[in-house]
Formats: sequence, C-alpha cells, structure tokens
Amino acid sequence: MINIFISIIPLIVWSSHFEVSKVFAFLILGTILIFSLIINVEKITFTKRDYYYLLWLVTLLISGLFGLDSKIAILGGSYRHQGLIFFLCLYLLIKYIEILTAKQKENLYKGVGVVVLIESILVILGFKLGTIGEINAVSGFLAMGSYFIKTSFPKLLLIIPAIGMLINLSKSAILALIPYFFKKINIVFLIAVIALLFVIKPINNLSIFESRGVIWKHAISIIMEKPIFGHGAESNEVLYDKKFAEDSIILTGLMIDRAHNLFLDITIWSGLIGLFFFVMFLYESFKNLNFEKRQVFLSFLIYSMFQPLSVVHWILFALL
Repeated sequence: MINIFISIIPLIVWSSHFEVSKVFAFLILGTILIFSLIINVEKITFTKRDYYYLLWLVTLLISGLFGLDSKIAILGGSYRHQGLIFFLCLYLLIKYIEILTAKQKENLYKGVGVVVLIESILVILGFKLGTIGEINAVSGFLAMGSYFIKTSFPKLLLIIPAIGMLINLSKSAILALIPYFFKKINIVFLIAVIALLFVIKPINNLSIFESRGVIWKHAISIIMEKPIFGHGAESNEVLYDKKFAEDSIILTGLMIDRAHNLFLDITIWSGLIGLFFFVMFLYESFKNLNFEKRQVFLSFLIYSMFQPLSVVHWILFALL
C-alpha cells in the first residue's frame, strides 16, 4: 500500500490546488514511513551519503533558527512548503526505498511508470498543466519519469511522454533530455553543451520577472549577505521582494520564491557550508548509480539548474 501511495502522489489534486495537495500527501507519507522504518530498523544501513545529507539537514536547521523566519524555514513557505520537515520526509523516503526488495522496487517503478504515462496522456488530450499545474513542471516530470517507463514497459511507449513534451515545448525539459542521448557520460562536455545552448537560446527572458540573468544576479547578492549559513529554507520570497523593491519594482500579485537554480537555492537557504554538504551528498549518490540511473540523475540536475522543483520531481529523485 505504501508503494501505491508513493506512486499516485503526482496525480493528487484538490480543488485546483496542485502543489499544496501533493505536499500534504507527501508529509502524511513521511509520517507513515517513520513507523515502517522503525519496524524494519535492522535493515537500515548508513553510508557517507547519509552523513552528508544529515549534516545538510543540521545546517538547514541552524540556518532556519537564526535566519529570516524560523517557522517558515521548518514548516515551509506559502506555496511549495519545502522546509526542513519536507526534506526530512524526503530522507525517510530515500531510506525506505533502500530497504525494499528487488521485486518491491520493481513494482514501485512500474507504478510510477503508469503515473508518468497517465500524465503524458492528459497533456496529449489537451490538459497541458496535467495534474502538476505548470507547463515546465509537467514537462520536467515527463523527462525524468520516462526512465520509469523504460524500465517497466516496452520502449515503444516512450513515444507517449515524448509527444507530451513536444506539445508543451518546455525549453528546460528539452535540456533535461540531453543525458539520455549519450552512450557515455562526459560531465565536462555535458556542461559545455548546456552552457552553449543556454547562451544561444536563453530560457524565458521575455520579462524581467522570468529572466534567469536577473534572478540569478539577485541570488548572488542575497548569498553575499549571509554566505556562511544562509537565510533559512523558503526565505526566497521575502528576499526577492526586497531585492526587486530596491530596483523600484513591486511584485504585486507575483511571487518569486526560487532562484530557478537548485544550487543557488541551497546556498541561499544554508550558505556555503550547506552547499558543500549537499553537493557531497549528490556526489556520493551519483557514483553508486548504474549508467541508466546516472542519466536520469543528470536529467534531474539539469532541470533543477533552470526551474524550481516540485515535490513530484523530488520524489523521482528519491526513487533513484
């Protein structure tokens, strides 16, 4: 039942509340996982990857307690709710998946693959926002989620999410597909290709509010204000309001709650110390993956460099 619950979280929508309903379900899942892990405590092992992640959580806690707003840092902000508790639940999910048998994990991957197919079909039928609520977020989910179709079903079915991504035509999701086209992964070459594509065709620079250049510039300025421990999780909204106000731009009816780059967000939240622990966690995770999982891992990272992450993207990441 837990595996089914994990699989269907991306489909949960309540009264047009896309993200909030999913995060609420995810936090319920986290509570359930606590009991499941206690029951199976003898199966739990710890590696360097775990210690880096836990050290990041400790840094996030310190940053939150002495940052902008401790309540928001722990419980999460008004939209994504990705505070300390959220990332603790993500860790519980990672540890739960570790203790699954090969057959249980196979069934979980199959369930996730079905959900990705459903999301793709909804887009094809004209529901471009799917059950996730934002075109780029939906397309990113399909780009990463294609792996779970590939591992569980005939490869011909990959045409379905491909059509969905073509319909939505998300530039960031297209970038996220790049790792799938390499038989051997050369990280330096991959970064060079992405950087070149971004220079040739910037993503969503039609307005100052969507310009990655403007948002990233403000992110660097915010980081420099508290470079060691950061401002606490989910502090971006208030900080960006302040930065745009300094440019005499009032964000009335508009919320910028992410730097549109995971590494900038991590540094804003937990400073350079937190960034170090998080990057080491990513490195320790990446080096233990097989080639196909490395492809989707890099797909996640590429997408995260240009777009805010929804709970659905974090769940796919945890499944790896």
